[in-house]
Amino acid sequence: MYAPRTFTNKPDLMQGGAFTAVVDLKSGRVTKLPFTGSLAYFDPSCNPETRTAAFTAFRDSRTRLLTVDTGGRTTTDTTVPGQVTSAVPTKDGLVAAHGRRLVHVDPADGKLRKLAAADGVPFDIRPTGKGIAFLDREGETAHAKLWQRQGKASALASGKLGDLALEQGTGGRAFLTGDATNAKLPDTAVTRLDVPADTDISSHGRLAVDPVLMPGVRAGVDRIGNAGKGFTKAEPTRGARTSQDPTDEDAAPLTVNSIATATGEKIIQTVTDTTSGTGKRSFSPALRVAGATGQASGKSGRTVQAAADPHDPVDTDRWCSIPRNDVKALALQPTPNQVEWAVNMAIAASCAPSGSSKAAGAQAWAPSTRRDCSRPRR
Repeated sequence: MYAPRTFTNKPDLMQGGAFTAVVDLKSGRVTKLPFTGSLAYFDPSCNPETRTAAFTAFRDSRTRLLTVDTGGRTTTDTTVPGQVTSAVPTKDGLVAAHGRRLVHVDPADGKLRKLAAADGVPFDIRPTGKGIAFLDREGETAHAKLWQRQGKASALASGKLGDLALEQGTGGRAFLTGDATNAKLPDTAVTRLDVPADTDISSHGRLAVDPVLMPGVRAGVDRIGNAGKGFTKAEPTRGARTSQDPTDEDAAPLTVNSIATATGEKIIQTVTDTTSGTGKRSFSPALRVAGATGQASGKSGRTVQAAADPHDPVDTDRWCSIPRNDVKALALQPTPNQVEWAVNMAIAASCAPSGSSKAAGAQAWAPSTRRDCSRPRR
């Protein structure tokens, strides 16, 4: 899932307007998909047993659920009423959360079948060889549970909300991470790993990777955590490396920290290039590319030019009719002194100034065009 950051400020775009793609981690090839989805913590979700991923898009009180294979081909596409979250593909459809229920979604007709009741909205839904593992919320406490094909879901462990997580593994397994208490995991296909809840787990559970942040983001987080203590200057030291461009040779490399779960050994890796050469100049198929004209058309019928020179300050690939930063199309903004002067001219019944101001390449304009200034004013 990917989108401009401004999409998070628009409910409709956040819930169903994000672009989608499949990335081949070996070759770096990016396959952009012809549909949009939700910018949500659960989207997309994957199942290594079916080798498919589920994408979710919520719009107009309905939820669209799609599954794609590793090549980016859509295998199922169904729409269900209401809001369905945390959908994950299984061999016979999808398992998801619908309110305070764990449900099965039939991809053929979109019918929902209740599997188990929950105290809150189920999340971190992970299919296993023994059933469906998921997290349930009760107040500020999270409960790991397992539904075994029928009956009521059984408790696996509990912990503070946010300090407990379930991660998907291969071979019909799932991994429980974070600070868990009252763990009862024998013969459940759920393995506990002594690592923080916010780490990403490898498919075999042998590696736990800390959240990866760009150096600039990590520095900001550290400053927030330090509550602003220890600062002596408002500006960075002259000559300090501040660039976060991965193509900049002087930029600090991206660091990936991880832990070998079997031995506890810490592993530090650096990534010097995080860019891919494929798909940089191509639009998402969800924008309905219109032939070879170099333009793409959105759902509203409006067109947008292909991305231009990244060093050009003019926003040529905009959606609106007036591009940003174009000095030939912007209205000259008056200074406070000019506003005061214009008001004084109007009060003095001198509506027509002696001259007009004109920006480079722009049409002439006048600060006041009133014609009834001759009347006395109080």
